[in-house]
Amino acid sequence: MVRLQRLMADAGVASRRRCEEMIEAGMVEVNGTIVNRLPVFVNPRTDKVVVDGRPLRAATGERPADARKLYVMLHKPAGVVCSTRDQFERTTVVDLVKHPAGARLYPVGRLEFNASGLVLLTNDGDMTERLTHARHGATRTYRVTVKGAIDDAYAADLERGLNIKAARAAREAGGRAGQILVRVASRLAAGTKDERAQEKTVLEISVRAGKHRHLDDMLAEAGLRATRIEQVGLGPLTLSGLAPGNWRELERAELAALRRPFGDSERRA
Repeated sequence: MVRLQRLMADAGVASRRRCEEMIEAGMVEVNGTIVNRLPVFVNPRTDKVVVDGRPLRAATGERPADARKLYVMLHKPAGVVCSTRDQFERTTVVDLVKHPAGARLYPVGRLEFNASGLVLLTNDGDMTERLTHARHGATRTYRVTVKGAIDDAYAADLERGLNIKAARAAREAGGRAGQILVRVASRLAAGTKDERAQEKTVLEISVRAGKHRHLDDMLAEAGLRATRIEQVGLGPLTLSGLAPGNWRELERAELAALRRPFGDSERRA
């Protein structure tokens, strides 16, 4: 008998912590019954486990089709759900990745529905843990376009305010907030043909792993309207050379960088 969250993590569903959250949220069935209280122990060979509506074949004693660990970088378009399935039957990131190995891949972390950019999908639960748990300190980097002209002094005030809000939200959620860094990347002048066009600013916002609310919600509370959010970095990975909707497996050097301590790998990338 093994703990259910360990079985799920070993099958590549997510990190153990995320698997525990999925169990407590009622997303897991064992032998046709929803389980939502921990601890739960299962027999990997005889118990039938269903996660988010998908049978966990690794729990049946069969050799799973996704035994080989896979790591896929996807350029998620805006308007795609960052999940394995959606109750409203909208397109998900899993729908966009049709790997020839037939592996069941899961997105690492979440990216808002209206946001675009880099999403990593894998069946490696340990890697998911490394990229999402606060103690490892992996950084997510976003390019955010907001309305209005923002200077460096305002960006510094915004950074301070976002960190205060993130810390408060993390305490309420019983977790730890990661550090948020904000800098002005560029400014977009108002259009000359449309007098109603407003000046916009592109911010680069880096968020270290931890419990956070949605970035667009935090910016809205700070009085900023984000017109575009794009995730351009995850740990040492950067989004380049991929058109929206396209995907590729990670290169050997990228995977090696992911396995180094993130402070070191991010400096070398």
